[in-house]
Amino acid sequence: MGARRLGDRWWPQARFTCFARSSPRLHRGLLANRLFGPLIRDWQEHRSIAPQAKRAAIATIVVVGAVTVGFVISHALLRVTVAVTMAAVIVWLSRLPARPAPGPAQPE
Repeated sequence: MGARRLGDRWWPQARFTCFARSSPRLHRGLLANRLFGPLIRDWQEHRSIAPQAKRAAIATIVVVGAVTVGFVISHALLRVTVAVTMAAVIVWLSRLPARPAPGPAQPE
């Protein structure tokens, strides 16, 4: 039961990601999206993310992780597992290269 519930969290995203790669129309739609397009393009072209996106992701992980570990999970070993996993994701995310924000255009 627990493994199934764990899979319920990531499986829809994995299916969507695979489908987006298999469907050029969906992929173009995501790239044209005002919110997701720049993030996806930065990742595909430079394997980097915008600094504000990195800060937002880390802040979300910290807040959701603190609430989950502090109030939702009662089993001690599961608390430690979740905390270590979230810490590992934060370390991975913080080590990703950040794409600098475009500055003012330089006159030629």
